[in-house]
Amino acid sequence: VVVIDPKAVNTIVTAERRKEFGGVHVIDPFQQATKHLNGMSSASINPLELIDKTSFRARDDIKRLASALVIRNTGTKDPHWDDEAETVIAAMIAHIMSKIENPHLGMLSEMVYQSPDDMEELWLDMAVNYDFESLARNAALGRLEASGTDESKSVMVNVRKHVDWLGGGPTVDAIKASSFHLPDIKKEPTSLYIVVPYEMLEVQSRFVRLIINTVINQMTVGG
Repeated sequence: VVVIDPKAVNTIVTAERRKEFGGVHVIDPFQQATKHLNGMSSASINPLELIDKTSFRARDDIKRLASALVIRNTGTKDPHWDDEAETVIAAMIAHIMSKIENPHLGMLSEMVYQSPDDMEELWLDMAVNYDFESLARNAALGRLEASGTDESKSVMVNVRKHVDWLGGGPTVDAIKASSFHLPDIKKEPTSLYIVVPYEMLEVQSRFVRLIINTVINQMTVGG
């Protein structure tokens, strides 16, 4: 059971009772519900921990995660900018997964907000990264080829728009490490509550979207 609970009332009333039927996890970055639940702290999920780097599907899992981070502009007939944003974000995810111990998505914000010289150095580093079937390398070569052009600048503006929320705050803390083993939801009855204050739902829509997509993708693993 997955519950989006903007008012926290559902969680406060039912979470303790749901423990009788299986695991209960409350992703509550703003402590709206857990402050009323004795002995229960906010849960967290790091989507990168769920990607098996040795799996044949790792590349596709990374691209699927990048797609979850990009909210497409449905009002345009030209998908180029969102397509490129997905490509760059997927490449950066692949790069941090292959280069950094205990990576998390908050690192994307650090990567995209750099000086032009530092960005070029990053592209050059990514251009020799052959992991995940050259996912980082291919995108980096494209960015280096377009370096300095208006197209390249516009692509990065769009990328920053999609990952800006990853710069910090309670919701980013909730995706830095996993407090429970998400794959277990397929093995035993589990209740997962996502608590985000109603007045913040629009602002935090990307966080909610990411969590829901991560849960759905995990449910489909292995059929």
